[in-house]
Amino acid sequence: MIYTLTPDPSIVIRDEDQAHIPADEGNVDYVEYLWWLHDGNEPTPYSPLEATLPETAPVEDRVADLEDRVAALESDA
Repeated sequence: MIYTLTPDPSIVIRDEDQAHIPADEGNVDYVEYLWWLHDGNEPTPYSPLEATLPETAPVEDRVADLEDRVAALESDA
């Protein structure tokens, strides 16, 4: 079993099923996590997702494409 920390210190994620486990000693899953820590295991540190934008054509190319489309529509009208 592996766990991952979250930006919220009161919640840990169980990687196996992505369960969000609150820090509540009345929660069996949290107690299991504490025993896992006690056995010498370390959770995966929190790592924010990096947003990546899709690659797009240069603006000049997109403008030229739009101008071509407009010209084609005007010639059809």
